[in-house]
Amino acid sequence: MIRSSIKDNNDHIIDNIEVEYLRVDLYHKYLNKFSKFDLLPEFKKNIAAAWAMFDQANAGEGFDIIECTDYGLGFMPWVINHKKPVITRLHGSTGQIHLHETKIPDSLLIDLIRQTELLLLPVCDRLITHSNANQKFWRRWISGSTTAW
Repeated sequence: MIRSSIKDNNDHIIDNIEVEYLRVDLYHKYLNKFSKFDLLPEFKKNIAAAWAMFDQANAGEGFDIIECTDYGLGFMPWVINHKKPVITRLHGSTGQIHLHETKIPDSLLIDLIRQTELLLLPVCDRLITHSNANQKFWRRWISGSTTAW
């Protein structure tokens, strides 16, 4: 399921794999549910999209494992409702990217995203990264985690 370029009715099949876009109506439904985060619109949009994808995927019904990426907190609902193994690919999380941005004025947002990642990423069954530098970064930040790399 793809959450970027949120649009309806553009699902298609590539190499026998169904590609499904996040439904606009579900995204807006979850935006409304997270109105308490209006002060932090980027956080609100990320978690609304994550929960809408969880809903659209019927909580993973019919799948053996869940695979997601770290960016945009897409793994959040899967580890909170941890009913299937969750594999998260570490490509460059929002909190990780913000660590290297020098001109970001919203430190509350950055802190909230980073703390959410640090609390929830260790709950994943597997964290996968193809970069040694990224692996070292996360091992340093998630100390004492039993999560396999």
